[in-house]
Amino acid sequence: MGGKYDKVVGRLRPLPIENASYQERVDTVKETIDDKSIVALAENFVTQRDKKDVIEDHLKKCDLHIEALKQLIAKRFSAEGVRSINLESLGYSVTLNREPKAVVKDKEAFRLWCVGEGLERELTLPWGTTNTLVKEKLLEFVGGEGERPAFVESSSEGVYDEGKSQEIGEVLPGVEAFVIIKLSRRKT
Repeated sequence: MGGKYDKVVGRLRPLPIENASYQERVDTVKETIDDKSIVALAENFVTQRDKKDVIEDHLKKCDLHIEALKQLIAKRFSAEGVRSINLESLGYSVTLNREPKAVVKDKEAFRLWCVGEGLERELTLPWGTTNTLVKEKLLEFVGGEGERPAFVESSSEGVYDEGKSQEIGEVLPGVEAFVIIKLSRRKT
């Protein structure tokens, strides 16, 4: 059974490496991995993702604790008329700074204001929305149902199977999209 984007990825080239120093570090780690079979590699992947989940769960708890402390300190600073304390024993100071934070309540009114201020070129869709739109437009174009999406250049992180031909195929005109490989895991 093929994937949803099989018709598209055959026409795209691999994602160019943008961060060579990061890829060098990845290559160094790859050299330390002794797993030979695909099952062993997949098991190692799941184990590492599980470790990451534990760390991220711990970070969420730390973030919650930090937020509670920030709120308590802000309340105490305000009550005592203090803006800063110096913790010489730890080598830090803790300072209370108050500043406004924007929250858009009426997106259309804000968009119209931005256009009126000459900021229309600054208005962009979130990356996830853009990526979804491009992928769907690529499927429509390859399937012969739509216009070629010449309005965007898209990229994402991924890896390329070096064992396959370096020439993947023609890049769709006007679109910069690349072959990526995503791995996921789920409990069975």
